[in-house]
Amino acid sequence: MTTDTMTIRYDLESAERLKPLLQGIAMEIHERSREVRRIRHRLAKLSGPEQELPTEPAERAETLELRARLATQLRERRNSLEELEELGCFLDGTDGSVRIPGPSGTLEDGFLWNWLDGAIHPVPSVNPEPTGA
Repeated sequence: MTTDTMTIRYDLESAERLKPLLQGIAMEIHERSREVRRIRHRLAKLSGPEQELPTEPAERAETLELRARLATQLRERRNSLEELEELGCFLDGTDGSVRIPGPSGTLEDGFLWNWLDGAIHPVPSVNPEPTGA
């Protein structure tokens, strides 16, 4: 069985049409990440640096519940990231921008969408420094 790979390409107009979908996915990732941090913080208080189960029954039960919720949050965040990838897009970990492939199907001539301002911007082109002759 062979699989065909399809290059995903967007011009500015089609990238603009992605914005509502990107907004939803980005909010999902943001909310899940915030919940992951909150759960990890609480787990650190309950379990300490060794991640051991507390001996007190109520704290032990809470720790087990938090671990299950953490696994769910991490899985759902991963699913949201995969949704972006299925669109050919990737989350830029440095500032939360989403990279969108451009007309060539690469990220180099693509677009950046920032969920904070909602705008889509062309990726700045990288021009080599002119050399003196």
